[in-house]
Amino acid sequence: DDFSTRQHIDAGFGRNIAWDVKLLDGYRHRFLRPIRPRQDDQTPSFWWPLSSDLSATLRAGDYDALWAHGYISANHLAAFALARRLGMRTLLRDETNAQSLARSPARRLAKRAAFALLDRLVDTFLAIGTANARHLMELGTSPTKLITMPYAVDNAHFARGAAAADPDAVR
Repeated sequence: DDFSTRQHIDAGFGRNIAWDVKLLDGYRHRFLRPIRPRQDDQTPSFWWPLSSDLSATLRAGDYDALWAHGYISANHLAAFALARRLGMRTLLRDETNAQSLARSPARRLAKRAAFALLDRLVDTFLAIGTANARHLMELGTSPTKLITMPYAVDNAHFARGAAAADPDAVR
């Protein structure tokens, strides 16, 4: 789904989000077809979007790997399971860490059990930082399955313009 690439209201931040750069320019990409079209105010959830062409796309694409950002939707889980069945490598990048959400002992146990199943579907976890890597290991991921892949920042972009003239304004 192209939800996060377009201008939208982020309920958590309570504001309109719009990118100042074209996120997809220069990249081959394709959006999967949802089984049910998005409603105007609909945001992604566990059950939406489910893709009608996920299986056909993975089977016909001659892909080396499946790389997913997150694992909290049925579509992600279906993609991991299908990629595994097709013999594709699977990579997962997510932002979770122990501080993400305070959980009860029962919920922590349930997440660890669910993660043990997910761990069978994922070949490599792409950790965004040390807190993320530590959390993944606390959930049972082997350090041998972790690769550090932090966010990249275009420092030259910030060195031009306002950041160079007034860093406080940019912050």
